[in-house]
Amino acid sequence: MSDEKTSLFEVLVTVLLGLAALGGGWAGYQASQWGSTATEYYGKAATIATRASTMYNHGVAIESRDSELDLKGKELMIAAVTAHDDVIKTRDLEVAKFLYTQHMSNDGYLALGYPAEFHSHNKEKADSMTDEVLLAGMDSDLDEKYLDKQLAPAMAKFAESDKTFADGQKVSGDSTQFGLDGVFFTLALFLAGIALVVKNKLRLGFLVAGYGVALFAVIKLFSLPWYQA
Repeated sequence: MSDEKTSLFEVLVTVLLGLAALGGGWAGYQASQWGSTATEYYGKAATIATRASTMYNHGVAIESRDSELDLKGKELMIAAVTAHDDVIKTRDLEVAKFLYTQHMSNDGYLALGYPAEFHSHNKEKADSMTDEVLLAGMDSDLDEKYLDKQLAPAMAKFAESDKTFADGQKVSGDSTQFGLDGVFFTLALFLAGIALVVKNKLRLGFLVAGYGVALFAVIKLFSLPWYQA
């Protein structure tokens, strides 16, 4: 009868050992896969952020250049309006038109309220802008709306980078949870090993504790999202 009880006990220990080993292996695999995925997300987020920074700097450079052109154009218009020499007046207005229609960005040009048809690399179209149309933009400025438009692509990329990084944090958290679950399976293995070695009544307690920890680990394992290759 004692042999039968010992045999049953050993079977239960063996089952626990096998369950804990399989569960721990699967939890470790999941932790590894999710960890690799998190690393990929972080790398992708960094790449997107770098691209966003480049786009941001490009947008700032365009805004700065447009502001300088607008300042120079307004200086020329003021000089032309106050000039007593018609030749100087005509020259300054023509240079101002050239700056606005040929060198300023399309967004900056339109933000000042100028008609779209004159912003062209076609010199004939650009030259058709009248002095009255040019001078009408003297009171217009490149406002925050214009700046926001210049930086919008970069800000969208920054937002994409933040989202990708957040996704990486989420899967990294899943990896951590699977790793923790692996620890519980390891604990179950440890308790099963103790139960197998101990020869007194305490071994039953270790076995029950091992099954309890293993059950908790199994429930946790199935509650977590599994990696799909």
